[in-house]
Amino acid sequence: MDHIWDISSGDALPVHPFSPDWYVGGSVLVPGRGSSIAEVTRFQFQRFTVGMKELAEWFGLEVARIVVDECLASATELIANIATTLLSHLLSFQISDNFS
Repeated sequence: MDHIWDISSGDALPVHPFSPDWYVGGSVLVPGRGSSIAEVTRFQFQRFTVGMKELAEWFGLEVARIVVDECLASATELIANIATTLLSHLLSFQISDNFS
């Protein structure tokens, strides 16, 4: 899906310094003005661990993509619909104002 919420990352955090297991985590970021980036959400599954760091990172990235596609994409559509409605009302107001 193409939308403004397209920066996501998967994270792997060690369960314990002496444990071979990793927590699955991730984050969803949005580009800001210039070169800034804002974090929309971050997550970490405390009760779900895996034995490979790369697998934890990949799983976190996939969960972040699901969050973007299923949750935030509908928010983007809602914002676009509101902007379109406001713009059409503004244009109709300006046109009727010019003819009165």
